[in-house]
Amino acid sequence: MRAIVLVALAAVSAPAYAHDYWLEPETFRLSPGERLQVHLFVGDRLDREARTFDPARTTRLAYVDAAGSRDLLRIPRILGRRALVLAPGEPGTAAILLDRAFASITMTGEEFSDYLEHEGLEGVAVPDTAEVRERYARCLKTLVQVGNRPSGDLHARPFGQKLEIIFEENPYTLASGDSLGMVLRFDGEPLGRHRWMLLRESPEGEVSSAAGRTDASGRGTVRIEGPGLHVVRALHLLPCAGCENADWEIWWASVSFGVR
Repeated sequence: MRAIVLVALAAVSAPAYAHDYWLEPETFRLSPGERLQVHLFVGDRLDREARTFDPARTTRLAYVDAAGSRDLLRIPRILGRRALVLAPGEPGTAAILLDRAFASITMTGEEFSDYLEHEGLEGVAVPDTAEVRERYARCLKTLVQVGNRPSGDLHARPFGQKLEIIFEENPYTLASGDSLGMVLRFDGEPLGRHRWMLLRESPEGEVSSAAGRTDASGRGTVRIEGPGLHVVRALHLLPCAGCENADWEIWWASVSFGVR
């Protein structure tokens, strides 16, 4: 497994079209009975631009805890808003899942090449065409802690997302200096030799990142460098064989959690 390199995000120049999506609660740790408010953000370097929970793009929205899974798509008026507000259930660690359907983008060949380089996507043949058509989908997850005692195995449970990041330890049992094991899966199978990135925002608002690659079995290790918001993300690019309006398809995954 390769060593993790910590870099300041301020030094990274991201293409304007390379945006991260992530779920971010107002607070990652709640008291039992406290209302949970979750935002959907898009941005680079964790600069936040709010997005609505668009019913036309949302294929799954669920709250999962020790009591089971709640299909939030069945709750009237929960979509179309800029914040998801709900009452958490059982004490312990819980997950909110959001899957979004494909959207499309068209880039020049040069933009596509820059995009591949920025994301560390190696070995992709850049087409010699004026335009590159891409479709992309999102598989998002956030973990929250209800009450003071982390419990359950939701952090390590696969939820069937197309591209999924699964943790081997509960992040709410960890502190600065600890390591967090992860497995990256695509279509339920380990995705080996694949790049991932950790984005961290400290309580003071300073943003940094760490990057690495999974080993042959799809495992990686994230080091917790300090308190604050943590977003682990990965993407997977494939030729879009048989697609009428796209040359490539890309799946994005992210998992967010908080560290004290």
